[in-house]
Amino acid sequence: MHWAAAILLAGLAACVTTSPAERYFDIVWNTVNESHFDPTFGGRDWKAIGERHRTSVISAKSGEARHRRLNDMLFELGLSHLLVLDKAEVKRRVPAVFAEGHLGLQVRYLEDRAVVTDVRPKSSAAAAGLRPGFVIRRIGRQPVAEIVKQSEGDLTPPFNPANRLNRISSDLLGHLDGKPGSLVTLRYMDGEGAQREATLKRQPRGRGQIFSKALPPFYVEFSARRLEGGVAYVRFNHFAPPVDKAFADIVRQAAEAPGASGLIIDLRGNPGGFLKIAHVMASHLLTEPTKFSTLRLRDKKVEVTLKPATHRYSGPVVVLVGALSLSTSEYFAGCLQTLGRVLVMGQRSPGFMLAANWKALPDGASFMHTIGEPRAADGTLFEGRGVIPDVTVPLERKVLLAGDATLAAALHFIKSKAKSGG
Repeated sequence: MHWAAAILLAGLAACVTTSPAERYFDIVWNTVNESHFDPTFGGRDWKAIGERHRTSVISAKSGEARHRRLNDMLFELGLSHLLVLDKAEVKRRVPAVFAEGHLGLQVRYLEDRAVVTDVRPKSSAAAAGLRPGFVIRRIGRQPVAEIVKQSEGDLTPPFNPANRLNRISSDLLGHLDGKPGSLVTLRYMDGEGAQREATLKRQPRGRGQIFSKALPPFYVEFSARRLEGGVAYVRFNHFAPPVDKAFADIVRQAAEAPGASGLIIDLRGNPGGFLKIAHVMASHLLTEPTKFSTLRLRDKKVEVTLKPATHRYSGPVVVLVGALSLSTSEYFAGCLQTLGRVLVMGQRSPGFMLAANWKALPDGASFMHTIGEPRAADGTLFEGRGVIPDVTVPLERKVLLAGDATLAAALHFIKSKAKSGG
């Protein structure tokens, strides 16, 4: 080959070589294009959407700007589980699972205020005297109003009131939780309306587990106790190992214990997890092979039929949900609800319910993308709709000051079933 022609070909090759920014965009766009469960994208033109955002994404001057512009593109599909975040942002957005240290507080954004909804026994918050119904005004140097304003500008699909509450409340929790041993000063209003201040130390959450290279370590927690009347109560923060084994032990004990009158599964604040773990846990509540759900994938539809587990519980079961019960929590509660196996109490969930995978991007960011659309056995779709409780219990500050009304309602229901022999 003539040397001039060789130089020309080399120059042409250099012209068509994509830049790192272009390759980054292509990874995200192509992943959705090839793995999204709906090849029609709900009637939206995914190619045109990509062309409209490509230049903006490629020209971004920082990783944060690139992620934000990619999310603008992804949000045009109007679905949950499509998001690009760096790992620090993952911790802040999903502190229930990824925060390394905690204060022992649950907070919800209610009546335009950050209201404490639960205080973990023996936690820093409990030692400082915080109680449900107290109102947090400032976290460190940031007024709550400032955090809320930032959250309002960073909402994600589905755009509905419950998911707005989820997003703001999760961001507040992300500011409360953080590095173990670090200190944070809270300004708050107590139950009598007095303004107070306390400095709390964040407590470690134990050893994290790695389930995906695309995500930070998971801190999986499970607690159980026996309530009045022999009612078994379980609460956990993620559908992930070893929760399935711990749940199996509780079910076995409830089935064997004399006088066991019911089971309460508290999914308030649980942001989801692995569908297969939900299947294992649900099998402990079934007495015969049961069609549990269907899962629509890119090229097929899978019917999920569950067989009863060796240890199973056939008594009354109440599942508690709220605005921070997401994804697999909605799947578990909603599918069992439509089967008539459980009674759901609490507040409507956000409808953040699609099957998804996580992918690590070249800069270390985490990319969540949808791969499946689950529905209950009767065809009910929870994405965008959420789980609607059989019994709605309002979540209000005045109620929280008096106690946990949702848990009290669940206990009352189980007691009434025991008295009636149902």
